[in-house]
Amino acid sequence: MRSRSLAVSVFVLCAILLAPATTHAQGATFGVQGGINVATVSFSAGDPTEGTPDLTSKTRGVFGVFVARDFNPKAGLQIDFLYSQKGTKASFTDGVDTFTVEPTVDYIEIPILIRGNIGGSGSVRARVFGGPSFAFKVSDDTKTTFNGVEVDDEDAEFKGYDVGFVIGGAVQFGKVFVDVRYNWGLINVVDDNSGDEAKTRTFGVMLGFQFK
Repeated sequence: MRSRSLAVSVFVLCAILLAPATTHAQGATFGVQGGINVATVSFSAGDPTEGTPDLTSKTRGVFGVFVARDFNPKAGLQIDFLYSQKGTKASFTDGVDTFTVEPTVDYIEIPILIRGNIGGSGSVRARVFGGPSFAFKVSDDTKTTFNGVEVDDEDAEFKGYDVGFVIGGAVQFGKVFVDVRYNWGLINVVDDNSGDEAKTRTFGVMLGFQFK
């Protein structure tokens, strides 16, 4: 219920923010974008005796659409609607046996970004941006292996939502652009009673096309 209430609040906020762009459609731009997420988590164990796992990143996909409107030549608002795949790989070893867990989680993610436009030459333009991001879980899965052999285990439990902060920039060549961003997860996404805490950390690179 909490994730549903958060989703409703975010959609209402997006509608309010997009109202000026809808009213002045000639000033709005929109397009598509897609690329890769290099994702991992910041992890702390609820039981200090468990130690800290060896964490490595997973490379997964991200794609979606955006709508933007500049309020003036220097600043504007951009809202993305993304299907964003995240996860990590955690390995534990006692020097003899190795236990590996690879959780993955897919989100519908909505970053709400204030952007600053940087002057360019000709059709080349650049911008920087930052703002909150609200994500709603679509699916999750966990692969568990012991000494390289996959074993049955209970799936990790992820909360139905995540909240983060995005910062990044883009360079645009005509209607094509390259977007680079980093998303800091701000809340614990583990939904169990273990006391473990995991916050998402995602570096993303996307190629996009602006239709208008």
